[in-house]
Amino acid sequence: MNIRDRFRAALRGERVDRLPRFEWAIWWQQTIDPWHAEGLPLERSAWNDYGIVAIMEWFGLDPAWQARPESNAPSLPSGLFPDHLHGPVGDMADYEALRPHLFHRELNWDTYLPPEILRRHERGDIALWF
Repeated sequence: MNIRDRFRAALRGERVDRLPRFEWAIWWQQTIDPWHAEGLPLERSAWNDYGIVAIMEWFGLDPAWQARPESNAPSLPSGLFPDHLHGPVGDMADYEALRPHLFHRELNWDTYLPPEILRRHERGDIALWF
């Protein structure tokens, strides 16, 4: 079972050969710098195109490419999160009112994602996380 299939099956609650191993929070440079001093190769850096993936693989984690395409329209109202307890959507009517301000353009995924990440995903060697 490759990582892409394993991740999808786990999300669906299906049987997997093992659970995916991910780091969901990207490491700070203040964490990575000491790792370099302890032997992490310098080319495995958070500040290059594939650095986070390379670090995941160095530590034996499953590779995942995390991306956050900008999708909100300029008309998105400000102040949608007044505090940590209340968000902008409480029911379907709230969502329907907000929806015209979200996902304002179609993304061309073939040009949005780096070519190597697309190739690896097509092979099932990496999970994509949006």
